[in-house]
This record gives sequence, C-alpha cells and structure tokens, in this order.
Amino acid sequence: MRQRASEKVERKVLPFEIKADAMESEIQGYASAFNNLDDVGDIVAPGAFTDSLSEFVTSGFIGGLNHDWDNPIGRPLEAREDRKGLWIRGAISDTEAGRDCHILIKDGVITKLSIGFRTLEQVSLESANAVRDYWRTVGYAPTSDEWGRAKQGARLITKAQLIEVSPVTVPANRLAEITAVKTNRNGIETERDFERFLREAGFSRREATAVTLHGFKAAPRDAEAHTEPNEPLNEEAKQLHLALLLTVLRDVSGREQRL
Repeated sequence: MRQRASEKVERKVLPFEIKADAMESEIQGYASAFNNLDDVGDIVAPGAFTDSLSEFVTSGFIGGLNHDWDNPIGRPLEAREDRKGLWIRGAISDTEAGRDCHILIKDGVITKLSIGFRTLEQVSLESANAVRDYWRTVGYAPTSDEWGRAKQGARLITKAQLIEVSPVTVPANRLAEITAVKTNRNGIETERDFERFLREAGFSRREATAVTLHGFKAAPRDAEAHTEPNEPLNEEAKQLHLALLLTVLRDVSGREQRL
C-alpha cells in the first residue's frame, strides 16, 4: 500500500571506506544504497532522491559527527544517483569541528555516513513474499542476512527529501561506502603533491619542478629529522623558492586579516 509519510526528519546510517588523496579537504562516496534491506527494515528505491538533489546541493549541509546540526562541518558540492545508490561529494570546512572530524576519518576511526531526510512517499511491503517480489522486479540479489530480515516485511521508500549527510559511528545500511577523502594542502606529504600544489598556484611545470627538486627535498619532514639539501640551490631555484615563500606568506597574512 502506497502512503504519504509525515514531515518528520529521519536518519539512515551507512558504512564507508576511506582512501587518502591530496590537495582539497573533501569527502566523496555513497550516502545511500538502493534496493538492499537495511538494519531498520527500510529499502530505498532508485529515484527516491532525484527531485531533491538540486536543492540539497544548494541549501543542504554536511552535518557534524553523529548529526550534530549545531556544528556542521561542510557543504555538498555534488549529488547524483546511479545504479548503486546516492553519490555525494562535499567540502569539509576549515573549522575546529571540520578538522577534528577529518582527522578521525583519515585515521579510520569514523567509517560510516548517515543521511537526514524526510520520507515523502512510501510503500508497505507487508510480508517476505512482497519483499521477494520487489527484489525480483528490480533484479536485486539479497544476502542471507537480508532474507532473514525480510520475514518482517519492509518499508519501501520511493520519494524522499534529502536534507543533510553526516559522519557517524553506528551503521544501519551496509552497502554504502565513501570512496575518497582528500586532505588540504597542509597535508602535502610527497614531492608529487608539492609539485601539483605549485602548478595550481600558478607556477609553470619547469618552475614547479625546479622548486620541488631544490626545495621540497631540502625541507625537514619533522622537527627532529632535519637534513641538508643534496645539492646547493642555483640562482634560479633560489628566486623561485623565494617567490613561493612570498606566496605562502601572502596567503597566511590574508587568512589572519579575515580572522
């Protein structure tokens, strides 16, 4: 039986995996999976979020840990549906909450996402046979755990308004995953990361390579591991290195003035 649901905000929690990347502070991956039966007895149908994705990107947000709406950590940049589920990409803000959450995600402490949404339309699948018939219709192959949960029937969510996505600690839907977590430029760890940063800052490929060879290798990796350059800087590299330092100083100065 198809029903229109109430206007209450609901949440659905999803696990994700992490792959570190460089340069921007972003989180990417699947915030919802389609057709599987989650731990709270819900199935999300493909197309459920289609009508609300544009508004979500414009007005939605990335909530703080465990749906802390008082301390959001970022904003959505992209959101789309594909055959697997709802894919999102969001920017993590340079706030205390954003930095703390980003560290926990990179360290593998937080491995799940949850969506905040309003169910607008739903269908009650009142028996295991009804759930099985739906799965056959969409060509979905359930796991043994899902077969067990299907004995109680399921709620099929066919239309929902997506409000926010948050990192959380407790899973409900087991099939969604995050595919990438990107760090900001303060997380540069390799020469390739450093050279890419220089290119994006406006240096030519030749200039970026020269600074990387003579500057990045010479920089200490930590306070206790200071090493001398493998070779002295030539005059061109010195000038380019100085230009880089001035660029960084201007950036830091601009940040301080905005604080």
